[in-house]
Amino acid sequence: MKAGDNVFYPDQIKAELIRSGVLTDTQVQEAEQYARERGLPFENAVTALKLADCAKLGECLSSLSNLPYRPLLSIPPSPQAKSMIAPLCIDHWRAFPAEYNAEQHLLTMAIQDPDQAQLMNQIRNLLLEPYTLAFTIVSRSEMEKALEVHLGIQPPKIETAVAPVQDYVPPMKS
Repeated sequence: MKAGDNVFYPDQIKAELIRSGVLTDTQVQEAEQYARERGLPFENAVTALKLADCAKLGECLSSLSNLPYRPLLSIPPSPQAKSMIAPLCIDHWRAFPAEYNAEQHLLTMAIQDPDQAQLMNQIRNLLLEPYTLAFTIVSRSEMEKALEVHLGIQPPKIETAVAPVQDYVPPMKS
């Protein structure tokens, strides 16, 4: 199992998108149908249909996960952040080195699943220097676009024989 492959809870994100006024019930149904027909995650269907942008999805995930949202497409990573982790590792983990604070040795990683933070903290031991890690959350669709645009890493191929992937939604805050 690769980082980012987890149990997904699409109903929570749909409810949050409606609660926050980003989407209507009708738009959620439209996106669900589009996702089902094409075997896409719900989040990707929402952005493909232009019902909401990556920022709105990221803000929704932030609200659900208690992790901050940092846009990846409009704010490119610094050259130093991009060079800190090998592209092969970034591709495997599907985590994005968003920014680096040299004074604090703080590397901020964008993740698409809060459970990745625990994995990334374990992986930190593999890095050559002792970094403190911080995390932001983004939607799967924004992560895939940012990896491709900023790092040249292609999205994983969707196998047609596999059941459609569902979206992850972090547990609701108490």
